[in-house]
Amino acid sequence: PGRPAAPTGDGVRAGSIFAEHFNGYQMDNKMTLETYGSLEEKEEFFNNEKNMVHYCRVDTTKKLEETIKKIKKAGEPSTDVVLVTRGVSEAKYKLYTSAQREWMTNEWWLQGITFPEFVGRLLDHIKTDFIKDYFRSMNIAINDLLLLSFLQHYGAPSPLLDFTTDPKVALFFALEHMQGSSSGCQGIENYFSIYIILMDKVKSLDVMIKKKIDKAVSRKTEKEKLPKKTLIVATKEARERYLHWLDWFRNSRTSSSGLCDKTILFLTNPLNIERPSIVLPNLYWSNPNIIAQKGCFLLNTHEKQPLEERLLEEKEKRILKNAALFCFDIHKSLAPYIREEYLKPKITKETIYPDFNTIANGAYEAFKRNPTAKISLADLPDSKD
Repeated sequence: PGRPAAPTGDGVRAGSIFAEHFNGYQMDNKMTLETYGSLEEKEEFFNNEKNMVHYCRVDTTKKLEETIKKIKKAGEPSTDVVLVTRGVSEAKYKLYTSAQREWMTNEWWLQGITFPEFVGRLLDHIKTDFIKDYFRSMNIAINDLLLLSFLQHYGAPSPLLDFTTDPKVALFFALEHMQGSSSGCQGIENYFSIYIILMDKVKSLDVMIKKKIDKAVSRKTEKEKLPKKTLIVATKEARERYLHWLDWFRNSRTSSSGLCDKTILFLTNPLNIERPSIVLPNLYWSNPNIIAQKGCFLLNTHEKQPLEERLLEEKEKRILKNAALFCFDIHKSLAPYIREEYLKPKITKETIYPDFNTIANGAYEAFKRNPTAKISLADLPDSKD
């Protein structure tokens, strides 16, 4: 769903959790964003093993297969980190959010508007009666982070950057709008990028909120000596405060700083959220594509610093102790091999962008082909049984 968008440098479109809406980084009559000038420049930045930042150039099918194996191994279950991936169709692009791009290319600071104000005013304008009623109809309490996700899903600027927990999905997006390569050329224009981040689980917002909620529940039940069966009643206050932890600006009702002052935060897929002791409203998901794409977000609130630079800075400050960053620059000539060996038949445009009309009509067409058949879950095309 959502309005159509032009092809973009990061190989994504509106209506997707990977929605971007810029054709490269050169804007007409606008400031030009910084890019990497060469593969050597990228290698110099990402070769920082002291801070767990790594670089690898992939030019052959053999090297590609070795890389895929490394990624799978890095993604093995861990108690400390979670693996997230992003595909970018041009190796020269830095990891800017769409809000950063709009902020810098339009030079909104010349109007006396700060970056937090820029995002805050977008949030003010999206809080229409219709949007409030829409989420209320699904019993979802509206909050600023949910609205940032809504802006991101439908092609508007936001400080969120799309990632996925499935490296094959990242490969799909890297290739979706990839420009062709020049035969025999080894320059940066002939490479696309796969970024792998091993993110500290303690920096996951759902983990932070779970700890805060459970702590508030425990404190209240112990203080008032309430039985466990009245737990939900006891946590009404904590539930209300929870929504204010998701405010973009600092709120007087909570001692927590607003989202605009946060360091890098990881926002996991809704299927992987660590639930607190009580049922809480939707955290920050507003589009069904997030399920199909195994999507997740990283929040970067800096006005100019791309994600890779800010992550390295937070590594150096020991804010992100366990996090690691990998950049794989892959030659575009390997795209056909990747599509054939790693994407077909499961990772396709239809599976990445599920269309509810197609799904509904497909069910009826399946019935008409064999109206007397008895269907079990194992017979369904996407069944895991």
